[in-house]
Amino acid sequence: MHKDDEYILMESRALKLYVSKSNGSWRILHKPAGAIWDSNGKFCKLELYNLRSDELRMLVADRFKEIHKSDGSIILVYEPQSDVKVNFRIEFADDETIRFSYSIERVNSEWKIRSVNILDEAPKVIGDGYAVVPVGMGCAIPSTTNINFETKGTYFPFTPIYEGGYLMRFLGLVKGAANIDKGISAAVITWRSPDVNVALRTERIEGKGIIIPTITLTGKAREVSIHFIERGGFVDIAKYYRKLVMEEGLFVTLEDKMKRSPNLKRLIRSVHFLPVCKTSLSERVNPDGAPRWYRRDFSLNLKPGDSIVFFTFEELAKIAEHLKRKVKIEHAYFNIFGWMKGGHDRYYPDFLPADDELGGNSGLIATCNKLRSLDYLFSLYINPILQFEEAKSTDPDDAVTLANGRKYHFNFYAGGPSYIICPSRIIKHMSRVIPTMKRLFSPSVSYLDYMMAIPLLGCHDPKHPLTREETIKHHRKVLEYFRTHLADIVAAEAPYEYAVPALDFFYGWLNFKGRPGLVRVPLTELVYRECGVFSTWLANMARASDEAPSFMNEDLIDYISVGRTPLLYLPPHLYYERDGTPEVNNILYCRADGGWAQKLCPT
Repeated sequence: MHKDDEYILMESRALKLYVSKSNGSWRILHKPAGAIWDSNGKFCKLELYNLRSDELRMLVADRFKEIHKSDGSIILVYEPQSDVKVNFRIEFADDETIRFSYSIERVNSEWKIRSVNILDEAPKVIGDGYAVVPVGMGCAIPSTTNINFETKGTYFPFTPIYEGGYLMRFLGLVKGAANIDKGISAAVITWRSPDVNVALRTERIEGKGIIIPTITLTGKAREVSIHFIERGGFVDIAKYYRKLVMEEGLFVTLEDKMKRSPNLKRLIRSVHFLPVCKTSLSERVNPDGAPRWYRRDFSLNLKPGDSIVFFTFEELAKIAEHLKRKVKIEHAYFNIFGWMKGGHDRYYPDFLPADDELGGNSGLIATCNKLRSLDYLFSLYINPILQFEEAKSTDPDDAVTLANGRKYHFNFYAGGPSYIICPSRIIKHMSRVIPTMKRLFSPSVSYLDYMMAIPLLGCHDPKHPLTREETIKHHRKVLEYFRTHLADIVAAEAPYEYAVPALDFFYGWLNFKGRPGLVRVPLTELVYRECGVFSTWLANMARASDEAPSFMNEDLIDYISVGRTPLLYLPPHLYYERDGTPEVNNILYCRADGGWAQKLCPT
């Protein structure tokens, strides 16, 4: 295959690794599969940043001062200039896994290594095959698909639609698969640090589709591993990753979680309802923000200063009674949005008192008591990281400071100009409202929105600096604060993998409707099924009428396919008292006569 004098060779039971002595490029022979995975004619790329002059240098690491074997590893010594020296290492982690890492031996105080493309446009999949990406419930990307995305940190959404971030720390590649199935050889790229960027694009050359990945180490990230699976597909990739998270301690089952939260058993079997009581728009809201979003995704034509009520607290209580007594829904979970002063996304972090137009504190207390008497679970929406300028308690000093020195300030949501609160300051603001919410309403579920639905942030404020790793620790503290001080079942929107041990209900991990070219595969179910109750996001939910949000609406059969209870739409106000029967044309209508099962029962 190669001349021995041109390459350094290392071999395990399953793999043969060749590293070029001239430029550091590598090839890996997956022996049982007879498949070759290789680099892109070079070892990697580095980005050097000069702290004084702001000069940025992108260096291609294809010439090394020295390449040699040492203690079962191959060391590549890279010295692009006299004041910078980096040691790269390639080694076997086990018979089927190769680890790539680097360490900085010397760097001048003027320079900073900002990023390292440790896998630069490699290893490619040429021809039949697909990539496996843990976004939303998971997706497979065939080599024939036209796609180009890049994350900015491990946990980051790569699509323009709202469907959660890059939830798990791996990228799968499958060679020799004409369909989304087992291939000849599969490669699973994994890492531990949140400071990892992932890029993936496809090209078409001479009639063949090509998948081109790049893995970039930033911040404190120093290594990635590639594990190889003979005749592997997305299921085998998920099984391998599942084993890793079990070893890491992230895999905490619902059975174990029920020991700390006995009522969790009731949540597992509950149908989910998400009533939004009220929304109103600030006079200062950006017209291209919430107003446009509401119009596009929810068919709501609201102007700055407008408001709309969908449910009063009294109506919610009556609807719950109707669902229990008439519809015979025995187990339900109400996640109540828009209950607070001004309605949804309005005066955070000043959630209290409950909105007067809806019935105020007394009305909400009565509704909570009714839900409890019906043996229904419920939560009251809290967004712990958003603070609007119009709220009295907003403190810009507590906002995240970005790397450019500016506060994380934007104008998109209904409340107008707002800040993202630094994770280290969240409990400061929550401790003003959570004890009162517990005393007045005593919800059975704690629900946190948005905290983990945005890119994982660091903070550069000298008074409260945070790395991404430290942000993860603070997020876990916030989850435990809610569990201890509000309700012992904890739910959150679009949560990341690091929250699995602390979290019970994962709102947004299921997304059944994909983008063109992306094939949905149940990665989160395969890896973490026993660890939580998974649900979809509001704008994707199964619906009972055309009044509901139409943005990527899902079907009841989607939930049945993965054995999850659905998130169901409630029409506004006392919908069941209206004249006539609403026309229902989607799959949520389950009768055989005119419903989705009609074709299955022709007689």
